[in-house]
Amino acid sequence: MRIQLTELTYEEVEHYAVNNGIRNNDDIHRLWRYSQGHPLTMSLFAFFLQEKDRAGSAMEFSDHEPLHYIIEQWLREVPGVGMRPIIEAASVLRYFNQESLSFVINEEISNADFRRLVRFSFVRKVDRGWTIHPLMRDSINKELFARAPKHYEQIRNHAMRYFYQSLLENHSLGSDDSKEMYELQSFIGDALIRSFLNWFEVEPRRFEPIGEYGLEELERYVERRFKEAKDSQIELYDLHSNQYFRYHISKKEACYTAKWLDFRTLFSLGYDVIRVMRDNDGSIIGLATIIPINRKTLPYLRECPRGKAYFTGLSEEQVRRFAVPENERAGWFIETIDTVDYSDKSQQTAVGYLLYSVLLSGELVIESPAPLPYYIDTHLSLGFEIVPHGTHTNYDGITPTPTFVLNLDKNKLLRKAQKMLQISQPLGDLMNVETFQVSPQSAAHEMTQTMQGDNLHASLTAREREVANLLEEGLTNLEIASRLFVSEATVKKHMKSMLHKLGAANRTQLLKKLMRH
Repeated sequence: MRIQLTELTYEEVEHYAVNNGIRNNDDIHRLWRYSQGHPLTMSLFAFFLQEKDRAGSAMEFSDHEPLHYIIEQWLREVPGVGMRPIIEAASVLRYFNQESLSFVINEEISNADFRRLVRFSFVRKVDRGWTIHPLMRDSINKELFARAPKHYEQIRNHAMRYFYQSLLENHSLGSDDSKEMYELQSFIGDALIRSFLNWFEVEPRRFEPIGEYGLEELERYVERRFKEAKDSQIELYDLHSNQYFRYHISKKEACYTAKWLDFRTLFSLGYDVIRVMRDNDGSIIGLATIIPINRKTLPYLRECPRGKAYFTGLSEEQVRRFAVPENERAGWFIETIDTVDYSDKSQQTAVGYLLYSVLLSGELVIESPAPLPYYIDTHLSLGFEIVPHGTHTNYDGITPTPTFVLNLDKNKLLRKAQKMLQISQPLGDLMNVETFQVSPQSAAHEMTQTMQGDNLHASLTAREREVANLLEEGLTNLEIASRLFVSEATVKKHMKSMLHKLGAANRTQLLKKLMRH
């Protein structure tokens, strides 16, 4: 009998566990983490936990053992071997449809085969297509990467090409491309960004605006946050680099993002600056305050604890650039993004999507997050730069806390993908390309070729690459500093570092080396 994928809530999984004699909180959390509410996965994993409890300390198993058994049960649904290549390709994609799968396997998938695929119990419908259950997807990726690494890279490169082409087509049509850009990051981002995207859910919860009518509810939320704060452990893994990332956030640190929220003053600014995330019962489980920067909001930004250090230290020229009319904005200041549970995947997925939607606005983004490795590492991986005059100790009175800035250029991400895919045409020439055809032989060697051809830029930091791109545009050091909202001395420091890394004697030689690659 085939069990359909019908997701259960955490509370339902917990109730099931207790009814089956599983009362250890760590085991219950483990059951939820691996099943994500999938009934078959939950029941099979619960069986292993029950057996462990019966055997006591005499029996121990790794997570791999029950997971391997679960995957084998799922694969019994798949008739023969004809569907396996399609399932492998679908597992590399976070979400898929008939068109994307056909592109990735370089072969037209019949309507009958696609209907057969989406009827498997480990496949579910999502907003923009279908997705493989995370456990199944992770297991297939690991097995394929170990068994046939060149074939795995070929599928990844085809997937990257699909989203790259989709972005070009959307860009030429002027349509929203945020989801394609988000997916492209799962291929071109660094190991930490890839591990986050692999952890994140395909369909996130959403943050929605809230007005003054919600003032009391917001105040109750903050009060509850401080009362119910708990330690959190976040564990991430990137298959491609075989790197693990582990972050611990203490009960005290978990409250940093809920501090100093003056809701009345924020509402008085007159913009929808406060957004909330709700659970299935309608209760607030997260909030964000994201403020447009203009002449009306500057006084608040100069006084708020997270923004004071940076905005009071601006030069006269920077103040003029920020003091745009009230109906305009010179960028965004992310005051805070807070959630009830840092280890909850669905909540952190919502945070990731919200943050990325702001970054993809293409405007300047400024933020001074809590001084925790979890935030610092993430912002640096996203390409944020620490500004020289924005450091403060307001979170705990002791720990130096930097201010980050980023002005994300979508074309830079496209150029990065273009380099990784070894596409030589200028972006403008690719706007109307109908399709990319890749032979299996060339695709199998793409990653190796990319690593050899991209060594020059690989040694540069994210900010050095930004400086390099502006240098290629012909900007002076002062103009680069103004564009990136840093000092001219900082730009000179990056130039000196690039001269050393690239073996250039002067600015002209550096530019020639950059233009060649």
